[in-house]
Amino acid sequence: MAGSKSFWHFCYYYSLPMYDDALRLEAQLRLMPPNDNNTRVFLIGSSQAREDFDTELLNQNFKKSGIIFYNLGFSGASPIEIFMIKDKLLKHNPKTIIYVPYIQSFYNDYDLSKVRYYFSPALLPYLMEYLGPESVIRHRGYLIDSIAAENSLIFKYRRSLPRIIFTAVRNFFAKNKISGPKNYAYYENMSDSYFKEKVSQAGSNRYTVDGFTMMNEKLFILFAEEVKTMGIDLIVIDGPTHPMIKEFYKKESELAYNYFFKAQAKRFGFIYLGRDDLPDFNNKDFIDFTHLNNTGRIKFTRFIENYFSKNLLNH
Repeated sequence: MAGSKSFWHFCYYYSLPMYDDALRLEAQLRLMPPNDNNTRVFLIGSSQAREDFDTELLNQNFKKSGIIFYNLGFSGASPIEIFMIKDKLLKHNPKTIIYVPYIQSFYNDYDLSKVRYYFSPALLPYLMEYLGPESVIRHRGYLIDSIAAENSLIFKYRRSLPRIIFTAVRNFFAKNKISGPKNYAYYENMSDSYFKEKVSQAGSNRYTVDGFTMMNEKLFILFAEEVKTMGIDLIVIDGPTHPMIKEFYKKESELAYNYFFKAQAKRFGFIYLGRDDLPDFNNKDFIDFTHLNNTGRIKFTRFIENYFSKNLLNH
């Protein structure tokens, strides 16, 4: 089953963004040709990467240049998860990796129950170092679950596979058939009252430094170092966020976040595009606090297209 292209095509075709992100990521990597003449660009990061790019438009516009974009964004995608999957990404020989984090990617507790989807034993020493042996022992069930998941696709994707099979069966009997895999999880803009309510609930104390922050920074550094050592172009883009999200956290957190990336960009020689380097996004460009709607998506995609054409096309 694991080696069947038909199986992975089936899973990807009937899967849902957000709910089945881990399976969708694995399906795309397993379906990727081992060798072809295309120059590969990987779009990685959280659900922002998944939602904020029109990958089909990028591929259409760069087809003549022999460049193909793969959208490998998935919900969460903290540096912890990027570190765990880096070997799987790098073995497919991308020419360029565009990584889209935002402040929550570094300043937020990591849900260890997600480890099983992306598990790599290379993470264990860093869990011990930054979280401590007691925390690792307390969460040992997740690690045992992860090891079991590495040996069984059915166990690993036990939540996704029944839903995918049900969707396929329902589609078989439906009059209006599914025309292709879904690209996005979010479609309808949230109301103004939603933003106001969330801001009033949040206060301004989110995204403060803790053990996860330090581990995230260390694992990103290891990722960036290996990417650059392999001669891969790395572009880190601060993911666009709704203007009101700044009320969730103190200015010091944003300054520290940007300082970290600027320092690492200088150290390793990658490109960092912060908020000031991006197009101006306003309230009308967003579905919620972190995901662009179609208007914002086209704006962001055109920016990436222009930036890539001017700076990396003939690099």
